[in-house]
Amino acid sequence: MIRCRSHGFVYRLSDGRGVNCPGFRIQVYDVKAEDGSLLVRPAS
Repeated sequence: MIRCRSHGFVYRLSDGRGVNCPGFRIQVYDVKAEDGSLLVRPAS
């Protein structure tokens, strides 16, 4: 889970859904480290 420092909202990293803020959602990304670079794409 991740928490917004400004609002205290908590989101699940698996799907981006708000835990203590129903109806809110954040975009989730797949991240991969490869040859010293980070590769990022929207989660499928």
